[in-house]
Amino acid sequence: MEEPAYAGYLITARPIGYLDMIDCDAHDGKLSCVPEANGRESGLGSIREIGANQLEEVAEFFRTYKNLEGRALQIIGWEDAAAVPALVERCVQALLADQEERCSRKPS
Repeated sequence: MEEPAYAGYLITARPIGYLDMIDCDAHDGKLSCVPEANGRESGLGSIREIGANQLEEVAEFFRTYKNLEGRALQIIGWEDAAAVPALVERCVQALLADQEERCSRKPS
């Protein structure tokens, strides 16, 4: 994918890892993905193939914007692509539990 992508674009991408952090006392993993249609990154399969300085820039972005919101943030570190399915499963389970809780509440 050589063209710039803008907010609202839907592209096929694959995860190569995630930034594990704790935001307001809850785990908050941020997926890092590469577009499938990008020739430059087609061989990229792991977050470990990204330079440490680039990974730190991403982590600093989250530190800065969470700090501006006045939220406590702890960066745990980067996890490789092999850890992504477990993160996605935890997120799905948390969503289902949240939906179940909302549906079981009585109207006020």
